[in-house]
Amino acid sequence: MKKISLSLIIGLFIFTLVAQESKKTFTLENVVQRNAFRAQSVYGLNSMANGRHYCSNKEGNIIVYGYKTGDLVDTLVRAANLIPEGSEDPINIRSYTLSKDEKKILIPTETESIYRWSSKSNFYIWDIDEHKLTALSDNGKQRLADFSPDGSKVAFVRENNIFISDLVNGKEIQLTTDGKDRFIINGTTDWVYEEEFGFTKGFFWAPDGNKIAFYRFDESEVVEYEMQLWGDLYPGMHKYKYPKAGEDNSLVSIHIYDLAGANIIPVDIGEETDQYIPRIKWTARPGVLS
Repeated sequence: MKKISLSLIIGLFIFTLVAQESKKTFTLENVVQRNAFRAQSVYGLNSMANGRHYCSNKEGNIIVYGYKTGDLVDTLVRAANLIPEGSEDPINIRSYTLSKDEKKILIPTETESIYRWSSKSNFYIWDIDEHKLTALSDNGKQRLADFSPDGSKVAFVRENNIFISDLVNGKEIQLTTDGKDRFIINGTTDWVYEEEFGFTKGFFWAPDGNKIAFYRFDESEVVEYEMQLWGDLYPGMHKYKYPKAGEDNSLVSIHIYDLAGANIIPVDIGEETDQYIPRIKWTARPGVLS
């Protein structure tokens, strides 16, 4: 009984010392100013295809680490090398996407928000083997840029039309031509789909890279809403299509662009036009969309 009591007293004494020590270090200064208790995280993490490594953005450098050891394995690109032609300063990496073969990196810069989730950027491509930085397009900011499965092309949206940049020959190809602000949208979504379904990317490469399936929104008959914008000395006005309850929504259709034939094929979605299509996806069967 005495041994148990003595052990209990010693245990309580040690617990008290630890608690007192914890009280000394858990201060408002440590919590607020020094962030002493903030959890550590990895910024801009992307898992590599081999499953053994990951890369992350560290001060503008994209570095490869081992999952098992945490050791630095390789550096895909250094911030100092990301200087566009005609500039003296490197671009700022906030996010990036690796091609499937992990030989190229797609980097958005100078990003402007549009609505809640949508934005447009000037994209650059870093070729890891060639150590070369190239602008995706010189014809205006791009949206939703996405590598083809083989990494040889990048599809994107600009001014409601879909384009492809061929990274081999440097040519830019326009796939759709009828896109128009507040009338026709190709390859991205209208305000309703963005706000209610939470997505903006409206085009998808087929697994073989020979076709692109995409959404087309006809919002010609949707009632226009006008909103005042504050921030400058004189407020401005912003107009966009905003269907209220009982009013017409956009007419949504699905199409497939065939790269080989350079033609657009409409997808049969039935006769009903007053409907939502919250997602589309290529199946494992070649050319079959679900």
